Amino acid sequence: MRIALAASPLPGLRASAVCDVAREAWQSERPRDSLRCRPTSDGVASAYSESGVYELLGLDELVERGGPLRRFAGVSQRKIAFDWIESLPGPFGGNSTALGEDIEWALGRGADEIVVALGVPGGIGDLGVGMIGAIAQARRGAGQEDGSRRAGGAAGLGKTSEKPDVVEAADVADLAGLVADARAAVGTVCLSVVVGGRQRLMGMSGLARAWMREGLDGRRAQDAERRIGEAADRLVRAANATPGKDLAGRRLSTRGPHSGAGGGLALGLEAVGGRIVPVGDVVHSSLEGWAEGADLCVYVCGRVGDELPGGAAGAIRRAQEAGLPVVLVYDCGSLRRGELAGLGLNGAYEMRPERSFLDEPETPESAAAVRDRLGEAIRTVARTWGW
Repeated sequence: MRIALAASPLPGLRASAVCDVAREAWQSERPRDSLRCRPTSDGVASAYSESGVYELLGLDELVERGGPLRRFAGVSQRKIAFDWIESLPGPFGGNSTALGEDIEWALGRGADEIVVALGVPGGIGDLGVGMIGAIAQARRGAGQEDGSRRAGGAAGLGKTSEKPDVVEAADVADLAGLVADARAAVGTVCLSVVVGGRQRLMGMSGLARAWMREGLDGRRAQDAERRIGEAADRLVRAANATPGKDLAGRRLSTRGPHSGAGGGLALGLEAVGGRIVPVGDVVHSSLEGWAEGADLCVYVCGRVGDELPGGAAGAIRRAQEAGLPVVLVYDCGSLRRGELAGLGLNGAYEMRPERSFLDEPETPESAAAVRDRLGEAIRTVARTWGW
């Protein structure tokens, strides 16, 4: 029997380690079967592990960028990626100047493609204005900070006193100038913004509501909604008044289903020419040839919430294109048997059902137990689905 298995990180285990454990467990039950294993990512940071974005993109070399966040970059000859899923999980992060410095660093290395991975909801809150300012100032060659014109890395900006941080622009024309310079700096470089899921900027499913679920006080969330709305209006007006939109001529909008990702960073990255790419699409592309000649597809992932993780959705699409059954092995969550067919699944196996309704943080001890639970679940799948 031929098995196509893909896995995202689990607590305490990188995606490649999950693949190794799964392979060993399966072959302990069915040693004659062959397994084709691929590491993927669901666009979330697993406790005591990572998001898996660098492995998904095939970037084995990491370069430490330094700074207060101890940032890293995954690099290859012409591609550079920044995993901001791990750097700022939210909801109360700072401004985005450091990301602008990262992008400028990548441009200076001559990258043809820059990938920025953002979590949901994320915790920046300045809508990427600090990032835009940092890229623009580097292009202008300012070389020095001017306190009268710079806050959060951008000229003409001031930061609100309450968290989450929201940058205010004193002059839309100033901001339009920064957007123009940042777009010119990015030029023809492919700027991809990989998002872990849907996150709107405003409204009932917007950032402020998401931050409330993360623990933000309701009154402060209401104030954040107002300030984000004002800042977004300024950014959209500035971006749409600036030449250099994408080839399709689309205008920047706050209504996109992913514009709130990374605490609103997605909107700012779009403003300078970034292209939003759901992580499921990246996984789908990375799994080309994965299901070829297989008899069964298995996907391993972490917690399942109201929706399937993005990477799982991409793997299911690949399996469906090949006409193969798909089994999901997941850490914990609220998945019901009656939902499987509608999700494109033929089976689902939960590793730690006792954690599905626990509101307790992961500990080193609980994460260490995941390896054994994973092995048990994979052996069960092998016995059930093997022939």
